[in-house]
Amino acid sequence: MSDGARHLVRTAMLLLPLGMVACSPSQTSGTPSPSATANATESPSILATATPSPIPATPDPTKGWLSFHSTAGKLSFHYDPTWKPVQCPPSDSPLIVLGQNVCGQIEPTFEIDSVPAQQAPLAADLRCDPSQPPASSSSVTVDGVTGTREYVDYTTRAYDNCRHPITHALAYTFYTAGRAYTIMYLNVPSEGPDQTANVDRMVQTLTFSA
Repeated sequence: MSDGARHLVRTAMLLLPLGMVACSPSQTSGTPSPSATANATESPSILATATPSPIPATPDPTKGWLSFHSTAGKLSFHYDPTWKPVQCPPSDSPLIVLGQNVCGQIEPTFEIDSVPAQQAPLAADLRCDPSQPPASSSSVTVDGVTGTREYVDYTTRAYDNCRHPITHALAYTFYTAGRAYTIMYLNVPSEGPDQTANVDRMVQTLTFSA
């Protein structure tokens, strides 16, 4: 073999590994790797995650209630239309009666009163006599005014149905701008469904304009 032929053979042998490297598969080539193929297969299941159903809105228990404003009483509130509030003459007390009550009634079972603080009677004692435990009392804030909520259940042993046919009493008291506001509800089953929860809701709508 001539020197020229030997030189060509050596050159071809040196170039061969370079060609093999150039033709070997690479992660950067157009052919996807097994892991990439697996990831692509899993992606649709992630994108298909179900959208949670919206939570239904809680019904508003005061929907359909009406508004009542008393210039003389310097207050406003919302009420169940079946209560039919009536503002009584200035000579009557309480100022406003609701439900089946009428102006001038000695002890309305549902009333709202508003008087100058100096004319306000002493806080009502819901007990039948001093030997009984005092009514349950808690603080409540309405329209920026802090007042008192009292509740007593006359059907419990401590009261022994002392005010039958009244089964329980609810009373609110607020003092602001020189006025006293009171809300009283006495539950008498013969007069219809218990309105205690709705009276609590009504009180939360009170606005004081004194």
